[in-house]
This record gives sequence, C-alpha cells and structure tokens, in this order.
Amino acid sequence: MKTLALSHKRQRYDMLLFIGFLLFTTSSSRVSCPPFLQENEEPCLINCVDMALLEQYQVDDVLLVQYLQEIQYEVEQIEQLLVQQVKSFRQQLTLLYRVIFVGCAIIALLAYIYFLERQKTQSQRHIVQQYETYLQHKKEARKENDSAKMSCTLTKLVEDLQHLFETEKTYRQQGLSVDDVVQKLQTNSKYLSNAINQHFHKNFTEFVNTYRVEEAIEILKDQNEGGEYAHYTIQAIAEAVGFNGRTAFYAAFKKLVGLTPTEYMGVINQQKEVKKG
Repeated sequence: MKTLALSHKRQRYDMLLFIGFLLFTTSSSRVSCPPFLQENEEPCLINCVDMALLEQYQVDDVLLVQYLQEIQYEVEQIEQLLVQQVKSFRQQLTLLYRVIFVGCAIIALLAYIYFLERQKTQSQRHIVQQYETYLQHKKEARKENDSAKMSCTLTKLVEDLQHLFETEKTYRQQGLSVDDVVQKLQTNSKYLSNAINQHFHKNFTEFVNTYRVEEAIEILKDQNEGGEYAHYTIQAIAEAVGFNGRTAFYAAFKKLVGLTPTEYMGVINQQKEVKKG
C-alpha cells in the first residue's frame, strides 16, 4: 500500500510538471489554451490531475484486490494440501504403531513358545534319565537274583512268575490274560493278582505292559545301530512285544514312561549326538 501511495504522488508530480510546461509554452507563444488551462484555473487543473490519477489508482486497486484474492486462493490450496499431508502422516503413523505392536506381539509369542519347548525338552530329558536309571537298576537286580537265591519273604509264585516273563517272555503273547498265566503257573487268579500287587505294586495289565514297553525300548535303541529290528516299523515292534497294535502300544508307553516312543527316542538320539560332539 505504501508503494502504491508513493507511485501516485510521483505520477501526480510528473503530470503537474508537464502541465506547467504547457502553460509556459502557451503563454510565451500567446496561443490560446484549453479551458482547463486558462488563468486562475490551477485548482481545476489539479483536480483533473487527481481525478486521472484516482482512476488509475482505482484500476490498480482492483488489480490489487484481484491479486490478493489469488493469493488467498493459493493460501487456501496450500492449507488444504497441508491438512491432507497431516492426515496422511497420521494414518502412516497409526499404521506404523500397529505394525510395531503386531511385531512385538509376535516376538513375545515366539519367545513364549521357545520357553515352553525348552521346558518340555528339559522335562523329557528328566523323564528319560529317570526311566533309564530305573531300567539299569532293574537289570542289576535281575543279575543279583540270578546269582543268589530268592529271599525267604518271596513266594515261589513270584519266582515262577519272573521266570515266566524274563526267561520265557510270555508277555509277547498277544491278548495275554490272567487265566493264561494262571494255567502256566498252575495257581489261581486270586493268588496271582495278590502276588503281583504286593511284590510289584501293580495290577496284572500294568505288570505285563511294563515288560512289553521295556523290550520295545531296547528294540528301538537297537534300530539306530542296524540290529535285528533295523527295518521294523512301530506297528511291527508293537506286535513283536505283545501289543495288539500301534494305538495300544502308544497308550501303554505314554502311561508308563510319560512320553511317546518318538519323544523318548528323540531324547536318546540327542544325548548320543552330544556325547559324540
């Protein structure tokens, strides 16, 4: 606005100089001048100049208003663009937060799964170690019994039962029942059940399955060394030790040992690799 005012003053000054020059030339040459240049008409002349400048100034003012409107439009466009960019940035930031949250949740889940798997592995190793110790003690006890007489507290029935299962391996017979063992030992089912319960702290089914599972473990161990049962499947091994099928074998194994045959042998193989390494 200051620039326009200065421009107006400068133009007014230039026009007045030009009109003064015309007055000088007309008076010296004694030529009649236009009515607005007659003597004593200076105020009118000045008013004419002001009107002309005012018209030009009004035109400039219109241009200025138009220019300001254009600037305002551009500012509004810039504001809208900034609003859109801010909105887009917030959406991207929200998406980033979601991705970070999901990533943290996945990491936490993986860590939890790893912890559970590690705990499970340690538990399996402990179970295998305990059962292997039990089997070792049982083997040593059998050797001692072979070289020494049975204690006087043991009945002849228990001795015959152990001979029947450890030497003749009667437990390999599928569908073996109490009556089958009773006929072989020439006793009755009540005496046999009491002897198993008091001496072995098991019922007949658990007693039979214990022998079957122990022999199955030995077969599974021999498979890794290319023994007699190297090409046997789990089904074949189960039937070889006296189970009717794979399902019954898995159920009995899980109940007695606490692991499945696959889990048990997995721990055994890991221990062998550690020893080799």
